[in-house]
Amino acid sequence: MSRVPEQIDLPLRVAATIVVQGLRIRLGRSLVTISGVLLGIAMLTATATGYLVKDGVREEDQIRGDVRRMTNFLTSELGTLEGKSLALFAGDEPTEAETRLLAELARQTQRLLTAPDQPALESKPLPGERVPKAAGLLEADACVVIGSRAETAAFLSQLQEAHYGRPVAMTRLTSEETTPDDTLYFLPLSTELSEQELAAQAAEKRTARYRVGWVLGIALLVTLMGITNAMLMSVTERFREIGTMKCLGATSRLVRRIFLIESLIVGVSGALAGALLGALFSLAFYCIVYGPALLVGSLDLGVLALWLLAAVLAGVFLTIICAIYPASVASSMVPATALRSNV
Repeated sequence: MSRVPEQIDLPLRVAATIVVQGLRIRLGRSLVTISGVLLGIAMLTATATGYLVKDGVREEDQIRGDVRRMTNFLTSELGTLEGKSLALFAGDEPTEAETRLLAELARQTQRLLTAPDQPALESKPLPGERVPKAAGLLEADACVVIGSRAETAAFLSQLQEAHYGRPVAMTRLTSEETTPDDTLYFLPLSTELSEQELAAQAAEKRTARYRVGWVLGIALLVTLMGITNAMLMSVTERFREIGTMKCLGATSRLVRRIFLIESLIVGVSGALAGALLGALFSLAFYCIVYGPALLVGSLDLGVLALWLLAAVLAGVFLTIICAIYPASVASSMVPATALRSNV
């Protein structure tokens, strides 16, 4: 009469050693499974890091948008700025957006003229050519005025007396402030948005949030399916191994524990690598767009660390959840049926 083998339930440390040896033997399959976790978590962390960076550089994006908007207003009136000369008068100290606008105009135009007697420009060295008197600004193809009508009233009076017939671009003048009886041709460069534009921006932000949520959901779903498929394939190709272990006395609990430990190792390694690679990829991309100094200064490292930790925990959790069913299938197999398998 055949002897029934004694049931074996190995300690956790020994079971982990068996799992590590198995992963080394099936290195190719293990790398495929880890890659599924890595890619899903990398997409998750890249998207989250990008969202965090965009939130930190929101003010920078606003300034860049203002500069682009004012430049477009000016070029739509004058055409290309190449070969033209622009006069500059500041009744108030330029904001950061206005300072960048002037630097951009100095880069595109042939000459940017400024008069020396402008206290608002003394604290900020701006590019351009100095002319002896404010009257010399009248030679320019257009005049760029920093400040409101009240702050630049004296200079505007000089332009009116000289019958200046070229555009007077004002950075803080809205179209509602121009009147039909103005003797000067005012070109408002104000960045104030209309209600329709604000509503369009709000709708675009909502759409972007939905898009990000959809992408993250798809990434997690693909990761979930990939891990489940890889674990099921791991169980299928190891039918004979599972049958042999059970014939030697391994309990269903031990078989289940082996597969769950394997999923834990795969989840931790894949999630860690994916979180780091996704964050580094996103940071490298935005470093090119905004520059290292701005990126480092605007990034909240504490929040980024929390995002990475959450991504790693999500990857490990998903991997373990996906391994529960394959582990249950492996632990419930009848040894004779497993040994008859030709997979």
